[in-house]
Amino acid sequence: MKKFLIICILIVANFISLSLTGNAASELPQTASFHDVLGVDSIDDIKYASIEYSGISGDLCADIDQKDIEAFLQVYWNFKYERALAPFTDSTVTDRFYINLWTDEKNVANSKHTIFVTDIVYGIYGKGENGINNCIWYKPVVGNSRNALIMAAEDLKNKYKSQTRIPNEYDGYEDIETKPECLNLEGCSPWAESIISQAAAENLLPYELSVGYKDDISRQSFCMLAAQMMAVKYNANMESRRLPTVIVSMIEERQLRNEFDNISYSDMEYVTDDIAFLAAVGIITGYDTGEFKPEKNIAREEAAVIIDRIFDYYNAATMTAESLYSDDGEISEWSRQSVYDMLGTNIMQGMGDGSFSPKSGFTVEQAITTFLRVYQKI
Repeated sequence: MKKFLIICILIVANFISLSLTGNAASELPQTASFHDVLGVDSIDDIKYASIEYSGISGDLCADIDQKDIEAFLQVYWNFKYERALAPFTDSTVTDRFYINLWTDEKNVANSKHTIFVTDIVYGIYGKGENGINNCIWYKPVVGNSRNALIMAAEDLKNKYKSQTRIPNEYDGYEDIETKPECLNLEGCSPWAESIISQAAAENLLPYELSVGYKDDISRQSFCMLAAQMMAVKYNANMESRRLPTVIVSMIEERQLRNEFDNISYSDMEYVTDDIAFLAAVGIITGYDTGEFKPEKNIAREEAAVIIDRIFDYYNAATMTAESLYSDDGEISEWSRQSVYDMLGTNIMQGMGDGSFSPKSGFTVEQAITTFLRVYQKI
């Protein structure tokens, strides 16, 4: 029994040490300690450290004493961080400060790690055509204990502000372009690869849905994609952890807080914010039985109705197609207008044989493609 427990401990320890070394979505944990995110085993592995003050009038640096960086890292070392998605923009560094840590000589490639006050860029989730990368970050778990990290960083900021120098070639934050590309495209269709990449770059693809691209998408996951797109439309630089806050802002803007707070379904103990939001604004409904059936695969005609209602939400124009699908008789009456609106607006196409197959499932990659088109149209 003791031998078995030792083997289990070794397996778990090995998983933790390797969990942040891969580049597939399934290999990146939701939470990890600060030092695991950095990939550093010991505080002694940090050879040099500096703090940089970024401002409109120019940047200034200061080298941090070993004693001070050790005290700083003691606060951070085992703190729990959680994965998040957010674009890396100029505002990330403008008029702020950040701390650089080197695990080797400064001229050694990839030896520098930058902490943006408390946050760490782990990798690139999508490269935007506008030069803005959507990144995978690790950020401190939200809570009062996070204040200790902020205070430790502020202490360094205040202490070294009077000891600054002009930056040299080794200063500046780490090159984000050299970070690993972490979008998992394994298993997607060849036609979908560039579309999924673009959706990820636009912050439209929740991390949880970057797998199983050829699987039929559930009603809950479809709602997750819909809410994500609408939230990004509301706030283009939204961090994924702030989705609930953005949803509440959209709800309160339309004075629907009471409706939002009182959405319930008999088969859901807890109604997620994305489903409650879409229900409150009239984009989705449940079944006559009072159920929502979140795990049921969404039918193509159901998807068409939801997307048509999103166009209505934004008062965006649609066009009704004149030609009919070969299986028009199989399309439910309640979805017919939406099906042909989405065809005419070039949002949802048929199956390639002239049919729509209204009762069939809608794959994850098809849903991602559809929401990217909607995002570009509305």
